Amino acid sequence: MAGYIAKQLVGKQLEAVKSVAKDTGSKGPTEEEVLAAMNAAEEKRREKFETQEEERESLRQTIRDKYGLKKRDFLDVTDPNSSRRPSLQRPSDASLHSPRHQPEEDQLSNIIPPVLREAASKAVEIPQRLFTEANEKCSTM
Repeated sequence: MAGYIAKQLVGKQLEAVKSVAKDTGSKGPTEEEVLAAMNAAEEKRREKFETQEEERESLRQTIRDKYGLKKRDFLDVTDPNSSRRPSLQRPSDASLHSPRHQPEEDQLSNIIPPVLREAASKAVEIPQRLFTEANEKCSTM
């Protein structure tokens, strides 16, 4: 019985503390505060990387001075007189479907010996001849 009474007394006090905590804790940071914090963090990150890059560049320069190297000059894309070769244009659909394979076949036929060329032509002619003879003998009504 004493345990029950103690539990009731402590329970009421605990709930009172919880309700007070809920009232004060419900107010959170506003969107403006969050955006300001994010912008500040981004600016801090940028400054950090800028200082790191400056340190790296100073190290690079000391190495260049030590070994007598020259700083690389990157190509300027806007410079029309650059030594860079212009990229090729993409082929159009018409040029893709044009019969460009014929000269390759002609070159291939020049490489093949005449005996093989004759055998290849006969291999093509025989089935064609059989087909035409079969069509002549068989007629459909």
